[in-house]
Formats: sequence, structure tokens, C-alpha cells
Amino acid sequence: MSFARKESSSLFFCFVLCLLLSSAATGQESRPSTIAFSVRMDELMKHKSIQAMLEIRKDDPTFSQIESIKGVISLPEDFKDLIEPENPHDPPFDIYVQFEMKEECSNTKMFEQIQSTGKKLRELDGIVFYSPSSRSKSEVALEGKTMTLFSPNFRYQRDQLPKMTSSVSKMFKNTDQAAAMMVLDFKDNAALITSLVKYGKENMPPMAEPYLDILEKFEAGVASVKLENDSTVIQMKVDCSTNDDATRLNQMLDELIQIAKASFEGQMSEEAMITMLDSMKSKVAGKSVEGTMTLSNVMEKAVERNKLINNARQTVISMHNFESAYRKLPFQANNNESDKISWRVKMLPFMEQGELFKKFDLSKPWDSPENKKLLDLMPEVFGAEGNKTNLCWIKSDVETFADITRGSSNTIAFVYSNKFVPWTENNDVTPDDVIKQYTSLKPGEYLTAMMYDGSVKTIAAGGMEPEKFEEMLYPADKVPNKK
Repeated sequence: MSFARKESSSLFFCFVLCLLLSSAATGQESRPSTIAFSVRMDELMKHKSIQAMLEIRKDDPTFSQIESIKGVISLPEDFKDLIEPENPHDPPFDIYVQFEMKEECSNTKMFEQIQSTGKKLRELDGIVFYSPSSRSKSEVALEGKTMTLFSPNFRYQRDQLPKMTSSVSKMFKNTDQAAAMMVLDFKDNAALITSLVKYGKENMPPMAEPYLDILEKFEAGVASVKLENDSTVIQMKVDCSTNDDATRLNQMLDELIQIAKASFEGQMSEEAMITMLDSMKSKVAGKSVEGTMTLSNVMEKAVERNKLINNARQTVISMHNFESAYRKLPFQANNNESDKISWRVKMLPFMEQGELFKKFDLSKPWDSPENKKLLDLMPEVFGAEGNKTNLCWIKSDVETFADITRGSSNTIAFVYSNKFVPWTENNDVTPDDVIKQYTSLKPGEYLTAMMYDGSVKTIAAGGMEPEKFEEMLYPADKVPNKK
């Protein structure tokens, strides 16, 4: 389901909107399921673009134990049953999900965690049942290699899913070779969609009305993920009532894509998201709208940027912890310290690198025989590989926070610069270096700045006047050589 949520700004906007109408189970006997989905986890997680889109790593212990997922969802007939939950501790609709594990459930780390929480387990005919929480009415069944989560309106069934509508059953069988897929029967959810449209018109701006009306023209929808070489292709199809409805939907999707692209202008994620949106293609095929969206390395780049920002945050937090311990900042050398060794080394104990810190001799330069042999042990926070980093401090005379008279939230401490230096060397950047870097940015590029107050900012090309940006590079109130 996660991959569908990531498509919400895309061609399947209306489709996903209907799926996310959720807040509570209905408490009535479930109708035939109108949504079905499956994920071949092992196959899916081979591709970095999917790993990036899901923002998880393939070696994540939660996911590494799962081989495949399949399930169904039964939605209520009234939208109010979704937005006025009876029990917020249960899934927002009737759901039945089977997780096929790589080994017996009783042998997994997940089962060890379940036992350690003290959950009450009961066994019946070799099947272990338990409730996810004391307030939940849903249950989990563990049998062999299969873990099943199901709402109270479903009964546990071995080796099969609950009954689906004929439309969902047919589409589900036709797409079972996809790495991941989801199908939805809009026609059988007509009452729900009608109540959704009514609610939307009463509570949303008038400009949303055409997008709500088109929902009532949907009959069925399917989304699948196929893996092609180094790219991941999401294929989508919506069946409409008439050819004219399909044409109108296709036009609306083009409008939504343009709106989504405009919303990312000037943001850090612009390159990744706009490239992804540009890859989206749709066409009318009779009563249907068919579309594709290609994920190559753009999502990987976006996740890599997130890692850089997380590393930046860790750096400024470590700086604050250093200051709390020593009542001074780490940038100026003490009497017994070499002025050739970097502040990065001094901050190691505050980055959970205490053992590495003990190996350094701060009284000697970074390239002394004792210290140079540690060069290849650069922590990941300063860079992904090698022994050089571009995470640099902006040189100044600042020794304590009291010296930052401009204000810590208005002054940049670190940047990811254009130059890479040995991480243990006291070799950083000047304000002039940074202003040149900023003014040379091209459209779509940005600079990541770490402020003295601990915040991290991404400043896009043209996002600030150069003079205003330059002021942020000096801790004192005035920029040197300026009145």
C-alpha cells in the first residue's frame, strides 16, 4: 500500500484519494472485497528506486523476513463510517492481509518481539492467535510460514483470501505476475463514492468539484509495478463509464501533474520530483485511461539528499553538545592542541565515536604519522566513502555562542561546499568561498546550510538576494568592508 500513497500527486490522484478515505471499521458483516493487493517483497526490494520510494533499506529487519504480501479490503457504503471511527485502534476498513515469511513464524525475530511484549497468545489446532493491542478487535494468526492480520468481520481462512467482487477477482488474476499490484472495483463502491462526493462538495472549495464529479464515472482501477533493468515502471489504468469520461479524466490528470510540478518549484526535491512527474505518460484507450510512471535513479538521489540533511543535523547537534560540555565551540585550538587538526575530530565523542577519538593525538597535526593512519576511518556522518568530506565550517573568530551577535538562527555555521578536504584536516571555507558557491548555482540547484541554532536550511538558486545571503555568513552584526 505504501507505493500507492507515493503516487497521490500523480496520474492516479483520484484513485488513491478514494483509497485513503479511512478512519474506522464498520462493525457490520463485510461485503465482498472491493480492493485486492499483492507485493512480492523479495523481488521488489532488489531495485534501489523502490527502496528509495519506500524509504527503507532492503536489509531492514522488519522487511527482510517477509517474502510476499497479499490481501483484500472491504469498504463501507457510507463515507461517514470512514471519518467517524468507532474504534481508532483498528484498521480504517475491514482488512485481511497475509504475510508469507521466509521461515516458520515461530522462528522469526518478529515472533520473539511479540513474546517479549507479553501479549496473550492462544492456540487452536496448531494456529497461534493474538490481538495486536488490548484496544483492538482485530486479530493476528500465525500458522507455519504465514502471518495473517484480519478485521473482526472476516473469518480466518487457510490458504485463501476472503470473497472478492467478480471484477476484482478477474483483475487480480490478470496481474498476478507484477512485482506489486492493487485493483479496485469502483462500481461496487458506488454508494461510498456518492457519499464521498457529497461530503467533498459540502466541505471543499468549489474548484475541487470537477475532480469530485469524475469519481462517479470510474468503474475499475488497477496499478502494478514492473521491474525493467535499472528502472521501476508503475503502470496504471482506470476504466470509465464512457469514452467522453475517459477523455475528461485524462485532461484532468494533465492539469494535476502541472499543479504538482508547480508546487515543487524552488524546493530541494524539485529535481527528483519534477523528473518523476515528467516521466508520467497517459493516454485514452476507449473507455479507459492508461498511464505509466518511471522511477529510475531520481528517488535514490532524493533519499541521498535526505541522508545528507540528517548528517547535517547530527553535526550541529554534536556541536551544541560539545558546547554544553566545554562551554565553548570546537573550532579554535586550545593551548595544548595543534591548529592543524580539524574540529571534526574534537566532536567525535559527541557522535558516538568515542573509541576512534581516543586514538588521535590532538597535540599533533592531522598528517602526523600517529594521526594520518586514522584518515581512512572517516565516520559516515562526514561522507559515504573515502577519507574526504565537503562538510565544512565557515571560518570566523567565533569561540562561544555569545560571539554570534547576529543571532544563531540567522547565522550559517556549516555548508556542504564545492571542495573536498581530508576530514581530519583543519581546512574549511571562508565566507567569500560560500558566496561564490551560492551565486554560481544554476536553476534547480541548491545549497544546504546548517545554522548555529541547530536548524538546517536548503537555499535554492535565486532563493535569496546575494547581499542578504552574505549577511548570514558572518556571526557579527556587520559584514566586513560594508557600512
